[in-house]
Amino acid sequence: MIRPAKMDDADALWDLALRMHAESNYLELEPSEVMFRKFVSAMIGLNGEQARILVAERDSKLIGFHIGYIANPFWSMDRIGHDAMMYIDQDHRGGMTAMRLIKAFEDWAVQQGAKQIRPGISVGGPIDRVARLYHAAGYQTAGYSFVKNV
Repeated sequence: MIRPAKMDDADALWDLALRMHAESNYLELEPSEVMFRKFVSAMIGLNGEQARILVAERDSKLIGFHIGYIANPFWSMDRIGHDAMMYIDQDHRGGMTAMRLIKAFEDWAVQQGAKQIRPGISVGGPIDRVARLYHAAGYQTAGYSFVKNV
C-alpha cells in the first residue's frame, strides 16, 4: 500500500534512510538522526501543496519511501515536481513498489499544478537499473550528477 507519511513513521523512515546511506556515495558524510527528523517533520508539515512524503507499506511495515516537493525554477512561474530521495528496501526490490511510489508522486505533483517532474539519481548504487525504471515510467534522461570529495 502507498500512503502519505505520518509523524508516527519517523522511526521506520530513519531506519530506511540509514540503509539508503549505506548503499550510497554519501558515505563520506555522517548521517544525523536529528537533521533527518527535522527534515521529515518539515516535509510532513508541508504535506499538501509544497511537499509530500509517500511510504510503501507491506504487512504493516514500511518497505520504502519517496520524498518529493514542488518548486518554481528561478526563471519561471511554472511549477516542477522534484524528488529529494526515494528508497526501496533491498528485500522488496524488483516488484512494482518503486513504480507505484513514482506514480503516486506524479499524481500528487500534477494535482499541485506541476508542468514537469524531474527526479534524479544522486546517491550512486544501481544507476542503470534505476534509469530503466524511470524510462519505463515515461521519463527521458535530462542530465548528470557529479560529486567531488574535498
